[in-house]
Amino acid sequence: MQVRSGLVQVCLIGLRLGATLSMIAGAECDEVDSLVLWDAVVTGRTYLQELLELQKESLCLRPKPGGSHKSQDTVEVIGFPLSQTLCEQLDKLDLLAMSATPTKNILTIHTDRAVVDAGFKIHLNRVALQFENQDLEAPPIWLPTTDGSLLVPAQILQSIVSWSCTTYS
Repeated sequence: MQVRSGLVQVCLIGLRLGATLSMIAGAECDEVDSLVLWDAVVTGRTYLQELLELQKESLCLRPKPGGSHKSQDTVEVIGFPLSQTLCEQLDKLDLLAMSATPTKNILTIHTDRAVVDAGFKIHLNRVALQFENQDLEAPPIWLPTTDGSLLVPAQILQSIVSWSCTTYS
């Protein structure tokens, strides 16, 4: 990563599943100096259940298309097909099972207090050299708004920039 990019320090920042994949990449590659895990998906099984529930809710709000063909090989989630293979791989994701140190510095950001996994915080305290958690108020930006507008969680973005500047100064 550092050789290809020419960077001296690498910080991966991920939201939801991107945070999960960033942590896995950090554990597999010793060139990641820090991670920002924003509302990380701790277990793929829970994530899949959330996606399927979101799909069910979205179907209640719109009419069912006539004559649609359902594939046995995929599951549709809000307009995106997920293959059975992808679903099986997601189902196996479990950040609590990771024993490798993903990086030197980790910042976790939680915006939904109902979803905060205390076990995940304990696990990160064990595997990270420096770990900080921030619980911040913000709407879930991955869910659609009633008016179709985009949400920019400025407080969270400022917190990430501030933490990154402090970490690398």
